[in-house]
Amino acid sequence: MEKILNYIDGELRASTTGRWLEVIEPATATSYGQLSDSGNEDLELAVAAAQTATMARRRRKRRARIPRPWAIARLAPAISKKMLRMAKRNHFQNGPSNSQGGTSET
Repeated sequence: MEKILNYIDGELRASTTGRWLEVIEPATATSYGQLSDSGNEDLELAVAAAQTATMARRRRKRRARIPRPWAIARLAPAISKKMLRMAKRNHFQNGPSNSQGGTSET
C-alpha cells in the first residue's frame, strides 16, 4: 500500500500527528493508499518554509535584475554624449572620414 507524504522544505515527511487517512478508489470503493493526516504544526512548518524560499528568491531576483526601459531611457543621453566625444576624438586624431569630405588614399 502506497503512503503519500507531505512535501515540506524540499523533503518528503510524514505528518507530525502520526495519523494516516485511507485513500479510497471511488469506482471500486477499495483502499489503495494512505495519506499523511496533517495538523497545525505541519501547516506552520510548510508556511515557514514557503516564506524562507520566497525571501531567498527575492534576494536572487534583486541581484540578477534586468535593466528596466526607464533606466535605459535615462542612460541614453549619457551614451550619446560619450559617442559624440569619441567621434570628435577620432576625427581629431585621424582626420575627417570620406563621408565628411576627406580624401581617400589609393
